[in-house]
Amino acid sequence: MPQHPRTPLKDSKTDWTQRLTKSIPAVLLLVLPLAFFNPTLATHHTSILMPRADQIVRQWAEVDRRTIEQEAARATANYAANRIDPPDLTVLSLLKTIPYLPSYLDRTKETEGQPFPERLALWKHRALLRVGEAHDAAVLALLAKLAVHTTRTSYGLISIFSTCYEGNARRYVALAGQFVELAEEPCVPGGTH
Repeated sequence: MPQHPRTPLKDSKTDWTQRLTKSIPAVLLLVLPLAFFNPTLATHHTSILMPRADQIVRQWAEVDRRTIEQEAARATANYAANRIDPPDLTVLSLLKTIPYLPSYLDRTKETEGQPFPERLALWKHRALLRVGEAHDAAVLALLAKLAVHTTRTSYGLISIFSTCYEGNARRYVALAGQFVELAEEPCVPGGTH
């Protein structure tokens, strides 16, 4: 019977090291592309900050619209009850609550000589138009504010984005272009989270 040379027993440590060495290139080929898809501040800006700024500004606009409607209803009720012509008070109450309306309400020549209900309808219409027109400028202003208070901490394959706004930091973990919201934390704008 021919004798086969005996194969030496492999050391388990040597076997593990060889397997690890052989698998490193495969792992790198899988993981390295993910590092290139780690979202940047620009991606976060487009995916998270822009929709958030738009949502916040829409809420502000809705509050302004409700205020205008309430003030107009109050002025109409006062006029109907007393038949007193209080146009200056109506305009002043709107200007106190919505500071960007002055140029839209200060057109006395156009409303001069008209009865109060018609002047009020024109003021209300102009105020509501101005709320809609102010949307884009308000979004851009808020977006700039949010961007300045956003930080990104990169951990290679993932990043953590944190945006401080009104004392709370909204945080997201990002991996391969996807954002997952984390729990909010208290923060100080311009400070640490």
